[in-house]
Amino acid sequence: MWGVATAMDLLIPQVIARVIDEGIGAGDRSRLAALVGLTAVLIFVRGAGFFFTRMTMRVYETRVASRMRLDFYAHLQRLPFSYYDRVDSGDIITRAVSDLDRARMFAGVGVTETVRILGLYIAIIVGMALTSATLTLMIVPVLVVLAGMSVWYGSVVRPMWQRIQQQQAAVTRVLSENLNGVRVVKAFAKEHAEIEDFDRAAGGLFDLSMRPAQLRARVMPAMLAVAGIGTVIVLGVGGRLALEGAVSVGVLVAFYYYFARLIPPTQQLGFVVQRIAIAIASGGRVFELLDEPVRIASPSDGHAPDRVAGRVELDGVNLAYGRREPVLRDISAKVPAGSVIGIVGPTGSGKSSLVQLIPRYYDATSGAVRLDGVDVRQFDLATLRRQVAIVPQDAMLFSDTVRNNIAFGDPEADTDRIVAAARDAQALDFIEDLPEGFETVVGERGVGLSGGQRQRVTIARALLTEAPVLILDDATASVDTETERRIQEALRARAHGRTTFVISQRVSSVQSADQIFVVEDGRVTDRGAHDELAARPGFYRDLVQRQQHAAISAQDSRRATAVTDER
Repeated sequence: MWGVATAMDLLIPQVIARVIDEGIGAGDRSRLAALVGLTAVLIFVRGAGFFFTRMTMRVYETRVASRMRLDFYAHLQRLPFSYYDRVDSGDIITRAVSDLDRARMFAGVGVTETVRILGLYIAIIVGMALTSATLTLMIVPVLVVLAGMSVWYGSVVRPMWQRIQQQQAAVTRVLSENLNGVRVVKAFAKEHAEIEDFDRAAGGLFDLSMRPAQLRARVMPAMLAVAGIGTVIVLGVGGRLALEGAVSVGVLVAFYYYFARLIPPTQQLGFVVQRIAIAIASGGRVFELLDEPVRIASPSDGHAPDRVAGRVELDGVNLAYGRREPVLRDISAKVPAGSVIGIVGPTGSGKSSLVQLIPRYYDATSGAVRLDGVDVRQFDLATLRRQVAIVPQDAMLFSDTVRNNIAFGDPEADTDRIVAAARDAQALDFIEDLPEGFETVVGERGVGLSGGQRQRVTIARALLTEAPVLILDDATASVDTETERRIQEALRARAHGRTTFVISQRVSSVQSADQIFVVEDGRVTDRGAHDELAARPGFYRDLVQRQQHAAISAQDSRRATAVTDER
């Protein structure tokens, strides 16, 4: 339909020339009526062509937007943990919302307008040449200057929009961090400082956004002035040719009609070039993310057992994040199925990194991690991660009901299993006290619950899956010692037949483990049962002694307080 509309733009001036020369000039009323009727039909057909073209492109644009969003989100889900370690959420959100929307607009209306304007220019130049070759040669330099100005404008404005998109990501980052850390901000009374930070970021965005606007404000009048020079040329040269009888009045009117049809697209040309520049800048940021390689993926014929026994083997494992120093160095260990392994060590020693190799959150830089004798890199990724339940340090909950948060790993779980998991995680009592019990919505990131409550819900979520490998990464750090004791008793009952890794700084959490690994500076520097490690010099014995002294001090303090109260 777009071709039909463009063809009408080519034909209408020719018919108008005949209306003037063969109808009005010749005094032929019947010919005039016929040509006017034909003009009306052509105008109607052109309007219908534009209408259906726009409708078709709107449908296409909507489908493109849907496909782009789905592909973008799906790729985000496939990217490994290492990608999220080096990017910020504000930049990703900007790409997912602002950049995608601008790329979508260009893919629909932008492409249509670009093609329409280019096609219109070609059709008009052809029509001009057919109408008067002399006038066309006179006007071509004007068109060349206009095209040159548009190309120059596009080359200058594109890097401007790239900087605008980067600054918009910075604004989103500031907003996202403030919302996530609003309690910290208020606790330290830093609201004014945060407002100033946002004002600086938003002010930077305003300043950058004004630059293309100011450039366009200068370029567009210049382009219109050049187009005005073309109008003077058409009227001056064309008028003289008409007076000399070289062209008829109808031909001159038709030629001017062609040229006048160039004025609106000339006015739009700067806008279209700017939209192309924006789309290129935004599309480049979108495709930069889509081109990010998925470094951790399932092999084509991945190993996919229904259930593993849970035997874990680490064979000369080394791990480094990017170009940084290794966080794990030459670790080898064999963990029998169904055993409980405690892992202790200083902060930043690599404890969490060690267990994150089992479900392939990261891949070892060298060496191998095996599950039931099979390298984890040979597993189907979804199957592997169904075999491993993990309670992370960050007790992350979704803005959903307590029930759905617990059942996240197994949405088909019935109420009895959900309640049992909550009971074993020592979460049932506080859940039943919530306004709507298991149907209570916990808010974004579980903001409606305390830290200890969130942690217990995540423990329940892990227990519900009944995976053969269970990883507790400082899972009881936010609960009191009595609650921890009850959770441990439930975990021991649940852990029967499951390989369990317990990472903790509390001796009470790991002392009943079959074996305890001491991790220091990325290496397993000692291993053994609680009694063995507590009996020989090293990090573990020092940890035991510090915590015993702390417990004795706390007990003495309570006794002193009780005596004071009695007096």
